[in-house]
Amino acid sequence: MTKRAGNYLIQSNYFTKSVLRDASEMQKEILYYLQSEIDFHDPNATGSVVFNFEKFLKYKNIKDKKNTYSPSEFFYIINGLRNINGVFYNKQAKKTVFFNLVDSVEINDEDTNEFTIRFANFGKVFFFEKFALEYVESSKVSYTQIEKNIIDLKGDKRKKFFELLSQYKE
Repeated sequence: MTKRAGNYLIQSNYFTKSVLRDASEMQKEILYYLQSEIDFHDPNATGSVVFNFEKFLKYKNIKDKKNTYSPSEFFYIINGLRNINGVFYNKQAKKTVFFNLVDSVEINDEDTNEFTIRFANFGKVFFFEKFALEYVESSKVSYTQIEKNIIDLKGDKRKKFFELLSQYKE
């Protein structure tokens, strides 16, 4: 399959409430943060990422740690992403696909404010172009034409707005 200019897989389709019904608002915020930290186009993506508690607080502009969860509570919230799953129907392959985004979360022994998050197969598809293209080729998912600036959304409000719009794409 050759990549054509202007064709992009809508990764946000995996991120709507209709797919991730049980994700808490905090878990969504964590996923938005990870999306902002990960290079979607990284050709050497491994499917894992390091979540840094201090960087997340800066991202959310939280200065007083008394007003938020502790690192161990964040670990519990992030680890809960392993249980968030979803489903979609692949029309081309005529298959119903059940998936989860996160496979495992580990605390860094040297810095307990850091966690290594290993994505499950669809987490890799959602967060990394390399895995998205592999999935497209192997499962006959067709591309949808959209503007590149939608895929590369920056900012929480824009992402939440696109998440809401994605629910009504049909």
